[in-house]
Order: sequence, then structure tokens, then C-alpha cells
Amino acid sequence: GTGKSTLLLAISKLHQYTGSLSLNHQEIAKMHTHQLYSQVALIFQDADQQFLNVTVAEELALSLKNSQAPAYFKERLPGFLVQLHLDSLQNHVVYTLSGGQKKKLQILEMLIMATPVLLLDEPFTGLDFSSLQTIIVIMKQVAHDNQQTLIIVSHQLFGLDALVDYHVTLTNKRLQ
Repeated sequence: GTGKSTLLLAISKLHQYTGSLSLNHQEIAKMHTHQLYSQVALIFQDADQQFLNVTVAEELALSLKNSQAPAYFKERLPGFLVQLHLDSLQNHVVYTLSGGQKKKLQILEMLIMATPVLLLDEPFTGLDFSSLQTIIVIMKQVAHDNQQTLIIVSHQLFGLDALVDYHVTLTNKRLQ
């Protein structure tokens, strides 16, 4: 209720706002959508809203097709899938996956896009501690290797120390 998700939606031009939001010294409101989306991607709270295809393999293929670092991910994707216990689910319908499996797939496919900025809205909902630790290791590696900035909105703070460089609080629609 303090505006965390709304802030991410505003950065993504999916919610109107007043004031000023800039990316690389450019006002977001004045950026063309294509230009913005080549630099910024958003992971929605609800994984089902992110999926555009039927199977896990189709989702991953679409992300690879649109990736800004396809060679990097083609090489590493099989290992990431094993780490996330998604390797045997390639032919499964995404909507039949468990909540945790959906979240892991959603995060992975958006990491594959390799936009310079990735906004994550409550990305860890439904993940057990082991899955959380695994996805954090992958996120940290991918962000480092691809010089990616991750902006995470989360009530989940436990276990994120290895991933987070800065922690800000949003109170009464103001960053603290």
C-alpha cells in the first residue's frame, strides 16, 4: 500500500505518474516505448501474467530469441535449468507448474532477456529457502556477467544479503 509496485509500473510506463523518473539521464515519460523496453524489463508479481506461450520450452525459446545476450544464455541455460530443477519440465504446460516452479521459470526467462535494468516485483513469493538461495546465486551471476542492474521490490528480506547492494524503504510514497 505504500506504492512499491506502482513505482515499478511507472518506471515501465505501465502507470501514469507525476514528477520525474529518469533512466540514463533521460526522462522515462519522453522515451519511446521500444527504446525503454530495450533497456528495462519488469517481472510481474503474478507469474501467470508473464507467460506468453504454452510450454516451458516455448517460453525459454522466446526469451532466447529476444535476448540481448543469446550466446551467454545458450551456453549456460542447461546448467541453470538443472540448478532450478526445471530441466525435466521442458514439455510441461507452464500453467500446470507449481507456484515455486512458475516463479523460478519467470525469473529465469526475464534474466535471459538481459536488459540493462530488470525490475522485480515480489519475485520470491512461493519459493522455499533452498530455491531462493539457488535463484539468488543465478541472479547475482547473471547480473554481474551482463552488467545488469536489478531493482527488487520485496517484503522478503531474509536471505537477500548476498544479492542486495542497497536497501531503501518506501514509506508514504517516499523513498527513505
